[in-house]
Amino acid sequence: MNSDFIKNKLKDYVNSGHNFFFGNNAGERTMSFVKNTSLSFSGGIVAFSVLFIANIIAARVLGPLEYGKYAVVFSIAQIFSLFFVLELDISALYFLSDNSEKKKSITSSINVMFLINIVIFIFLGIGMYQFISPPGISQFAFVSAIVMGLTFAFKRMVDAFLRIENKFKKQAISKMIESIVVVGLLVALFWIIGKQGYYSYALSIIFGGAVFIIFGGVLVRNMFVIRGATAKCINTVFHYNIFGVVGAIVNNIIKNVDKIIVVAFLGASVGGLYTVYFTASVIVGARMTQLFINVFFPAVRKKGANTQSVFKKVNILFYKTFIPLIVVASGGVLVIIILYGSQYPVRWYWVVLSGVYIAVHFFASVYGWLLSSISRDGYKKYNLSFVYGSIIYGAFLLIVFINDLFGITALLTALIIYRVVGGIVSFMELKSKLKN
Repeated sequence: MNSDFIKNKLKDYVNSGHNFFFGNNAGERTMSFVKNTSLSFSGGIVAFSVLFIANIIAARVLGPLEYGKYAVVFSIAQIFSLFFVLELDISALYFLSDNSEKKKSITSSINVMFLINIVIFIFLGIGMYQFISPPGISQFAFVSAIVMGLTFAFKRMVDAFLRIENKFKKQAISKMIESIVVVGLLVALFWIIGKQGYYSYALSIIFGGAVFIIFGGVLVRNMFVIRGATAKCINTVFHYNIFGVVGAIVNNIIKNVDKIIVVAFLGASVGGLYTVYFTASVIVGARMTQLFINVFFPAVRKKGANTQSVFKKVNILFYKTFIPLIVVASGGVLVIIILYGSQYPVRWYWVVLSGVYIAVHFFASVYGWLLSSISRDGYKKYNLSFVYGSIIYGAFLLIVFINDLFGITALLTALIIYRVVGGIVSFMELKSKLKN
């Protein structure tokens, strides 16, 4: 069986699917998109599956209490990562995906801004920790969170550069290597060395991320330059970037502070239980969506992309696949929760809510990134959708607190409402812009 035969078969399958949903054969751009998406999903899913196994191993070995402590470190690391990057990876994709003639100066300017962010927010974070001295977060845990946050930040930048260079296959391989390293080190620390604390899992994640940064960074080493940065380019990137920063801060706070609040109000054990359902829905859903957006955003940013046509196709997919996606996602969440073990009980309403979140998150993200691809104003409106969503999210949780109903059910429902509002805003803005 030669490669041409396989390619022709795959082309036939793509055309069959395209005909089923849209009534015609796929064009050249669609074929290229499907090819790159397949590479992104194949490597990404393998890597994510291995990392998810590591997460299950950690959760089962650590138990809800220790796993709840890890959740706090992870959440703080995510917040640090947000401030280190400040959406510069998205700016890189926006300005460089259309083969910009100013590639070197834009890349250099983005790298300079990235390094400045790291220095400022490390010192700011340490200063705040010394001033506030948050209860339940040791100095060791805080330093671990900073290091983990640095790892996440550099991973995001390397990931963006790999996408810009269309190195989807090598990106996938780098992620698979990372996942193998994480699992290998986790097993060594837990059973060979006998260190079965949350810090062992954190160290495994950090080390695996560093391996991805090294392997992926070598592939795009030409992108890591600082000579050539200009004040004009920095100013251009900053004015685009500021919209993303607002949305990212809101989005990351909602998806990370909740676990800290759960631990503070309901205890670390409940925090560990919530984190399992959060991981099964928000983390898994976001990762599957990310694998799609990984190719989708650069593709719709390329010159000649027909946004109106893409919008119509997304609408058709929404009508035909939204309910089936909820069913499939809920089934997947159920399997995941069972894998975590008897320490983490199955609640059918949490399973269904998690499945709904995955479906809502996927389509809200697709509409949002399609809106972002149109213009800077579109990117601004997409990020404002997070602000609108957060207002409704906060109002809902306030009502829940007043009525003494705060718990996992309320948090999962609030997350769904948050993404529904964002998705509706993005859809309406797209509809309005494409009419004009």
